[in-house]
Amino acid sequence: MERVAPSKREGQARVALARLFHPSEGTGTAAGTLYHAWFATIGWLDDGMPTDDALRAAASRIRMDLPAETWHELDRLLRMFRAWLEQTELRTVLSRSAYADPQQPGFPSQLTPLWTKKMKPLRVEQERRFLVRDGAKFLNGSLDRVVWLGDSDRILAADVLDFKTDAIAPGDGTALAERTEHYRPQLQTYGRAVARLAQVPDERVAARLVFTVAGCVREI
Repeated sequence: MERVAPSKREGQARVALARLFHPSEGTGTAAGTLYHAWFATIGWLDDGMPTDDALRAAASRIRMDLPAETWHELDRLLRMFRAWLEQTELRTVLSRSAYADPQQPGFPSQLTPLWTKKMKPLRVEQERRFLVRDGAKFLNGSLDRVVWLGDSDRILAADVLDFKTDAIAPGDGTALAERTEHYRPQLQTYGRAVARLAQVPDERVAARLVFTVAGCVREI
């Protein structure tokens, strides 16, 4: 059976030719790998920020995957990562309190009709690998962050968060809209995969893009 990686569906599986020859593409990708490793250290920001020691340890574990120039920039990249965590929308979606009820900032609007007073986040997973059947295909890949929501021990819904480090200036609505559409097929596929993992209908899974540079979150 065919295997499909959701990450290959971004941009309808098309790549702009200019990106293939961009001289900074390699180091930019490496920095993105580092940032994702750092986001994976965060359970809930309600419990506190990750320490510098924890972030440096996470970086050390993937040092062999990073080019020398990225490693030499570690201090600067760490400062940038901490600046992102001070942005209101990012802090909110990384907080347990955002899932208290639909009136809370950062609650995924798609899940509002499903919410009950007994619903709560059961657990959060980072870098969650998956391989699930979707009709005549297998979907396989890795989720940056997924929050499993339910009543007691029963999963009723889920929220998928995918971190994007695109260089979008704060307030650039045109670029933000373009990148949201670019990533839409990828996030929709993540949503289908999570629905099958949880054995819930597709509409019970929210999928959101977290644009770290622009400091905003967009629901798909």
